[in-house]
Amino acid sequence: MSGRPTRRGFLTLAAAMPAVFFSIVARAGEASKDQGIGGTGWTAGTDGDQGIGGTGIVGTIQRFGSIFVNGVRVQYQPDVPVWIDGVRVAANRLKIGHVVRVAVVQEADRVVTSSIHVTSEVVGPVERKTAGSLRVLGQQVDISQLAEAVKVKAGDVVAVHGIRRPDGTIVASLVEVRAHEQHYLVRGLAVVRSGALLVGRLKIGTGPSPLANRRVQLTLTKAVGGYKMVHLEAEAPVPQAHVADVLYETFLQRRGHRLESGLGIAIDDQNGDVKSTGAVRAFLKVGFDPEGDIVSASRDRGDGRHPGMPGNHPDQGGPMGPGGLGGPGGPGGSDGSGAPGGEDGPGAPNGPGMPGRQTNGRRGMR
Repeated sequence: MSGRPTRRGFLTLAAAMPAVFFSIVARAGEASKDQGIGGTGWTAGTDGDQGIGGTGIVGTIQRFGSIFVNGVRVQYQPDVPVWIDGVRVAANRLKIGHVVRVAVVQEADRVVTSSIHVTSEVVGPVERKTAGSLRVLGQQVDISQLAEAVKVKAGDVVAVHGIRRPDGTIVASLVEVRAHEQHYLVRGLAVVRSGALLVGRLKIGTGPSPLANRRVQLTLTKAVGGYKMVHLEAEAPVPQAHVADVLYETFLQRRGHRLESGLGIAIDDQNGDVKSTGAVRAFLKVGFDPEGDIVSASRDRGDGRHPGMPGNHPDQGGPMGPGGLGGPGGPGGSDGSGAPGGEDGPGAPNGPGMPGRQTNGRRGMR
């Protein structure tokens, strides 16, 4: 028997969920009915349960022996399809610190996925490096929490895996050199400032835009004086899958009675569960309608069980290589060697040289 993960097999929800707020548009007066999807108690806000998709997880690989993501053990077959930024690779290329997106089902007492998508938050030339940070394609990257020093220099092309804080900074869980990468990539929240549509400090267009205040993904190539945008679209929570509920790893930071996340959404926290005024790592459960719009969001009360970086999980034992259903595989890891990318330094951090085609794909976060 298979189906959506149950409370026991996947998520442990609080009996009373906090009210949901959206950072840009408060959907006051929008009534939603508790459909109890998959035993989770989600309020989906759709017409009945028709068209409801599966369950997704977006977060950092914490350890192997299957893969542990957001505290959930996700099992898979040894020949599971794996993509890294859209390129098909073998499962033994998975690494601790990779951020993955998976659609999952529950089979008996196991949570199982049939494909794994590894997604970098930014791929491009290093514009600047300090002792604890990088800037890549206008994205600020915090590397201070990595277990090993990042051995890159300005001009090197890198892939940064990590989770964004509410201020837009990427807290890196893994940095890999991609010396021969020709197409660059950025994922993040698009915001309008001073008439420009930005992701971090990277200008991707002009406002207003239907993509403003949504997570987007874009690809770029080098051009004279900067970069040329090749493709821009709203980010799908899990590629090649429709998911109605997603457990996201993120950071929360208090702003009054609200907890703002690095996803561009915020939740009410009248109970004051988060005492710190700094950004704390947490899990958010986010519900989507069939069009990809957010209809619900709440904090998973299971967060806080894994303090610090996901790679420093307190139970982090087991092999460093990924495993299939119940067993470890071979040694993980992709080639981390490389030389500086390109003859010219990166362009100005304020944006690509000229916007390219804008595609409003599957509607994502607001």
